[in-house]
Amino acid sequence: MTTDGSSSTTNDFHPHQEKQSLLSVNDTVVNEEAEAVLEQSPIVAAPKKKRRRNNRKSQKKVEEYSPEELSYYQNPFAIDTRTEIGLLSSQFLGPVGKYMFYFIIWIYLFGDLAIYAVAVPSTLLKVTGALFGMSHMGTYRMFVALFGMVVVPFSFFNFQKTKYLQIFTLFTRNLAFCIMILLSIIFVFKGEGASFKNLLYFRVQGLGVLYGTGIYAFMCHHSLPSIVLPIKNKKKLSLLFGGDFLLIFSAYIVLCFSALLAFGNQTLAKFPDKVRPGPACQIQKLFTLNFTSYDHVIIGGFLSLFPVFTLTTNYPLISITMRNNLQTLFEPVALIRNFKYNPYLFSALSSIPPIIVALITDNLSFLVSLTGAIAGVFIQFIFPAILVLQSRRKMRALGAPPNPHTSPFSHAFWAVSIMIIGIIGFFVSSGLQIYDIVQSFIKK
Repeated sequence: MTTDGSSSTTNDFHPHQEKQSLLSVNDTVVNEEAEAVLEQSPIVAAPKKKRRRNNRKSQKKVEEYSPEELSYYQNPFAIDTRTEIGLLSSQFLGPVGKYMFYFIIWIYLFGDLAIYAVAVPSTLLKVTGALFGMSHMGTYRMFVALFGMVVVPFSFFNFQKTKYLQIFTLFTRNLAFCIMILLSIIFVFKGEGASFKNLLYFRVQGLGVLYGTGIYAFMCHHSLPSIVLPIKNKKKLSLLFGGDFLLIFSAYIVLCFSALLAFGNQTLAKFPDKVRPGPACQIQKLFTLNFTSYDHVIIGGFLSLFPVFTLTTNYPLISITMRNNLQTLFEPVALIRNFKYNPYLFSALSSIPPIIVALITDNLSFLVSLTGAIAGVFIQFIFPAILVLQSRRKMRALGAPPNPHTSPFSHAFWAVSIMIIGIIGFFVSSGLQIYDIVQSFIKK
């Protein structure tokens, strides 16, 4: 599973050998950055909580806690309020850093939503074909409209109210993962797969797309404040997230190897236009489409529609994150802050424009690259590293008590190293993406 969903199903999935090592490095780095975000989240709210310490209403609420929870929440750095990364940026990076972050997060989240709004109708079109005598583009736009009617209303809720939506996403995602791995292994044991000596171990041309895909696969940093807040026992968040990233990494490695062994030497380039039994094909950009030709149509149909289930349920979650950051950005503007229908306005601004983009075009390949490999680098690597260095410097100057959420990777070496990795990855990935675009125009 991906940490925010998403995201990996909409990108090129070429499970070559280099993916294993890059994923292992990315898994370690993003876990460190997730720890950094958790460390910073309570720092901004700590002074306000100190001022409220003698408030009677707060004391009454504290009495409802268990002894273990009480010892945690008495610490000024306890996470009991949502602090979006945008607010952290404004506190520690100044006005320039603040607006730069919001620009980057807008690119990333809007790109995410636009990709979802295109990927789901496109997948439905590939499964069903043109309907009701309409053209392919007409059918596609019909699916976009239906998709918008489903996801936009859920985008007006919050994370707590989407609990069952998240449970459904978790169930379908893990079920599809297990089925794809199992079918790939069965295919290999039937003697129809590839051997290690016939596989391609490394391909430089794939690194650009692979880097963006790897970022998508582990991205959750922009949503961490809203995800963490409803968790009741926050004392073991580091252990929880460390285990989570390890499980995600293990799932991807198993999926990559099983896919590579099952379909790495197939000669058929394309999958069927519709779900129907047929021969196996080469590994597709959307790996679930490798199973459209599976003997059992129901299973093939479920896997082919897997992106529809997960991306549809993830759309409201990403839209809510975008809404929360926009609300934080415009909080100082009294006219907007006091507007009666403020939550509905920002919910609409976050959820509807990507649907309009999807109605206009179904070709967002450049946006995919821009979103994952460029905007994602800043959100996952650069901003968390800079923020944790700045927040630690501020807390040392104030002589603050120990923060229970201090990252195990607390030495400045880790943050600086991650920034360097992010910057190098940004330039290398951007260069490869530009090269691919130029090559595609030359071929045309």
